[in-house]
Amino acid sequence: MSPKKVKGFLQGYKTDANDALAIANASLQIGMKSSKPKTEQQQTIQTLETSRFHLSLSITSLNNHLRAMLYEYGIVSARGVKALKTVVQDTLNDADSIPECLRSTVNQLWLTYLHLRKGLAQLIKTKYQNL
Repeated sequence: MSPKKVKGFLQGYKTDANDALAIANASLQIGMKSSKPKTEQQQTIQTLETSRFHLSLSITSLNNHLRAMLYEYGIVSARGVKALKTVVQDTLNDADSIPECLRSTVNQLWLTYLHLRKGLAQLIKTKYQNL
């Protein structure tokens, strides 16, 4: 049942109990159409798309975090993955660019970033194989 149609039957504040009561009242109304359940394929595609979106946000967040962390030490990179890769590798190879205690953190963040990108590529490949 569409949430827009149930909204008119909601009494009081939005709580689980009030929502359940509104759904029950709306379902008893004559002429109220309920929505069709999703097929397994539709649910699978929706789940893959939601996971892809989450991974994409995580990658962007980690990218921005790495750039900001390096920027704090005067290390600036151009846009794009290639530029970030070059800057991170140069930073890890140069002993004087950042404090030693941060070197392992940058390395771990970079490895996590690469792992997430690989996971996203696999997820996209899986999604298109299931279509």
